[in-house]
Amino acid sequence: MRVFVGNLSSVLGMEMAKQISQTCQVVGAVETLKQTQVVKKRLAEFKPPERQDDDKPVETPVVVYSDKHNVHTLLKRSDVAIYSILDDPDGVVDALQAFEDGGAGESGGEKLFVAISSVLTWAKTPNPTPLPKEWRGHKEEMFKQRKPARKYAEYKAIETQVLSARREGLKTLVVAAGLIYGGAQSHFHAILRDAWMYPNKDLIVPSVGGLKGANVLPMISVYDLAKIAANVALASPASSGTNYMLAVDQSQSTLRDVCLAISQALGNGNLRDVEAAEADELAVKDKSLTPLQLDLRFDLTGAALETIEIDWHFQQGMVANMAVLTQDYLQSMDLRPLRVVVLGPPRVGKTYLASSLAKTYYLPHLTAASMADEFLATPKLDDALVEVRDQVKACRLNLNELSDAVLTQLVRWKLASPVCRNQGYVLDGLPITIDQAKAFFFVEPKVAAPTEGQDGEGKADDNTEEKEGDENNAAAKKASAPPNLFVPNRVIVLNATKALLEARAQQLSQEEADKTGNNAVEFARRYDLFRKNDGLVNHFEKENDLEVLELELEGEEMYASKKDYLDPIAKYMEQGGKPFNFHPTKEELLEQQKELEKQLAEEAKAEEKRQADALEKEAAEKQKRVLSEKSRLEVIQREEMDILEARSKPLRAYLMETVIPALTEGMLEVVKVQPEDPIDYLADFLFKKGQDLVG
Repeated sequence: MRVFVGNLSSVLGMEMAKQISQTCQVVGAVETLKQTQVVKKRLAEFKPPERQDDDKPVETPVVVYSDKHNVHTLLKRSDVAIYSILDDPDGVVDALQAFEDGGAGESGGEKLFVAISSVLTWAKTPNPTPLPKEWRGHKEEMFKQRKPARKYAEYKAIETQVLSARREGLKTLVVAAGLIYGGAQSHFHAILRDAWMYPNKDLIVPSVGGLKGANVLPMISVYDLAKIAANVALASPASSGTNYMLAVDQSQSTLRDVCLAISQALGNGNLRDVEAAEADELAVKDKSLTPLQLDLRFDLTGAALETIEIDWHFQQGMVANMAVLTQDYLQSMDLRPLRVVVLGPPRVGKTYLASSLAKTYYLPHLTAASMADEFLATPKLDDALVEVRDQVKACRLNLNELSDAVLTQLVRWKLASPVCRNQGYVLDGLPITIDQAKAFFFVEPKVAAPTEGQDGEGKADDNTEEKEGDENNAAAKKASAPPNLFVPNRVIVLNATKALLEARAQQLSQEEADKTGNNAVEFARRYDLFRKNDGLVNHFEKENDLEVLELELEGEEMYASKKDYLDPIAKYMEQGGKPFNFHPTKEELLEQQKELEKQLAEEAKAEEKRQADALEKEAAEKQKRVLSEKSRLEVIQREEMDILEARSKPLRAYLMETVIPALTEGMLEVVKVQPEDPIDYLADFLFKKGQDLVG
């Protein structure tokens, strides 16, 4: 028998294929061409070696959904077709038509078309009035009376088309699934995502109708739904008279129950109700929250589901299995905590690198000071930590005075917080010693008392027995050690020569050096302490089977080197693929855009000011040049006047002696006589005067 699965790209599709492949051929469609080879390979892996197929394998078992010709060809050659109305409503109708046109199946028997739908088509189905005391919920047999919300009316219309296509040789079945949880494509994805991303905040109960999460949600895990669909697909079509069945688990959990369980598993265990305005805004902002407003109870007594033998995964529901389901969600979404430790001697650049990594990968940046401040600001602490708070408070101005025991409790308190547990951390400059590393990250098993035949130090008398005993103890120690979620999975060690580090320390002001512990005395102490514990790298590699990235910085220029500094760190951090943690979110992208626009505006303003200053400076310099030139010309003019005056002194004396007396006398004569032509008169006078002087 050959079974066509409509969407092998989805979690549900692959889970159904996994179940069906145990006994039948599976063919189907995927969303992209790139997925065809991957899915084809997985189908081959699903097939058990002992399975014998009556039908010949098709040449192309996996085709792209948009290739309608090949999709229809596979449908016509299949005995069973399973399509999800939720994935592609229009595609269901098209597939049903092609499936009908194909006539008898490959095996020549009756064909079966299964449409996976949703209980959302019951969303507006009223409860009986008055409500009988014994009423436990809507019965499956009442499916013809179901009433959908307007949003889901299309689903019901397609269900009707599928059910009405039933005829001789073709059986149709609608499986109405509860709200789906499990895997990456869950109806509860938004709640799980928010609890994981913001674990320190109270988780919002996204209830829109004013019920504050009291609405009952019929649910089913994607894995159990796949088993149900596979079961009905493989059963003899004539063996059951039903053509509509409900697929929900036995839970009667409310939305609030689900939110509380998620918050306890991934967040801080607290919930927050929203006011009507905020609830409406949430509904508009995130359409995936709409199905969570469903309020339905079903009574499965006598339902078709009771006639199916299923090895349930989560029959008791989501809330009862939340611990397993949250881990399943994290694995499905590939949410890997990135736990980073940055080590190195003083002034090597640990804090700058740690801060940069925290910003790049959206992780909390942990320093001894930041953890102490957060610890002291926490209003409620366990009784066992009250004394620790007093000691941290007493040493806040000099955390070097904290004992290792208190520092360990402080670090482990922070690493156990939801945000570090979910997303990871960047621990800056800690641990310093191997003993601290053991205390921070590793749980030491209890050491058994020395047995008979050992001395007070626990050493066997016989060397061979001692060696064997050590090996056995090591194996027992490894087996008995509980798992520890604090252990780092990235350790970066920066190193440099003492001369370079001292030069960098000397660049600090005295105030900065004292504040950061880089004055001469503290620098020497911290440097010697780091060198003394150079076995810390080997400890991480040996105890945690971890490859440590060590970078030797030979000069100041290496801090900006892409090849020798930036690229190796990025490659090390993203080994196994770049970590996914939902960041940046839409809000963060918007904030980044605002920051970019602000930065560009500031740069434009600065450029405008620079140009204005340049123009003003140029104008001032031009004015200065003009004034300078004017002053220079005035100096030249004065110098020329002085020269002319100096040169004119002998000539003046000559004129005063020979010309001026006669000229003065002539002018006086002109004034006295006042002739009609004074110029001619003066000329005659001067001529006669000249003759007299000559004679």
